[in-house]
Amino acid sequence: MAGFSTCLELVAPSRFVWDVNSYYRDLGVASDATRREIREAYQRRNGWKSDRLTYIVSQLLNSKVRAKYDSCPLGALLLDRYVLEWMRLEQVKKATEMYEQGKISQEDWEQSMESLAPEPEVSQEKSPVDENLSESSAKVIRDVEWPWGFYLWGTQCTDRERLREWQELLIEAFSETKEVRVIAVGFSGDMASPWGVQRVGYQLVVFLNEHEQPTEALAREASRVASEWR
Repeated sequence: MAGFSTCLELVAPSRFVWDVNSYYRDLGVASDATRREIREAYQRRNGWKSDRLTYIVSQLLNSKVRAKYDSCPLGALLLDRYVLEWMRLEQVKKATEMYEQGKISQEDWEQSMESLAPEPEVSQEKSPVDENLSESSAKVIRDVEWPWGFYLWGTQCTDRERLREWQELLIEAFSETKEVRVIAVGFSGDMASPWGVQRVGYQLVVFLNEHEQPTEALAREASRVASEWR
């Protein structure tokens, strides 16, 4: 059967995060903090008492939002709730100054105030993240982080559930060959085939095409080819 490496060096290399909206600094965690570390920091700081910390955690626990935030360059801002509110208040301030200086009429100022009034909050269906955040701080939230390192080759796909299924199918397939191999897994966006086997440094990696769903047949094919690598 195959042994799958847990080495953290298999994770795709991280880039510098500028933390442009101060999410990580305000929460008191590093920019590479895991989901568990983010939740624990939220509980430790009594974050449920703070609208901002609750909002920050909901942002960081959304993988798509977090990826977009982490890629923001220096000097930029993620247009989140707080940035949009700051922009609105700046426009209100500017319109008021123009009115006080006689540059616009009272009617124009009133129209500006009406157009810049904050929109009423709309009740939305809670996401799983929101439900987690509303629970008691004493409740231990199960860590759902991907337990293995993995490679990304020409893709930003991080569908951990699909990758976990791919790994499990590969383990079953290798158990049939009676071979013991140390193998890593990952996603690829640069393959024409559904899967691929490549050696990255000293590590043998069985990639799944980012557009494919893992199946037993694909795992058997991949394990057969991987078994031939020396």
